[in-house]
Amino acid sequence: MSTFTIADLEVAINHCLARQPSETNCLPSDASKLGDVYGSMIWAKQDSRSIETLSVDEQAAFIRWRII
Repeated sequence: MSTFTIADLEVAINHCLARQPSETNCLPSDASKLGDVYGSMIWAKQDSRSIETLSVDEQAAFIRWRII
């Protein structure tokens, strides 16, 4: 089981936004998906979460934008 921290998620969101800046004042799809996860972690006061708790689309977005 693999876990990620909220800091890992912040880095992935920032990386996505740096590479795919908004041209229409809307977040890119991947940033939006990751932002939803970020918000739910803040709401639940979680510092980390198992990657298996994410949907397939959320996992794909996180894996695509995380920095290893």
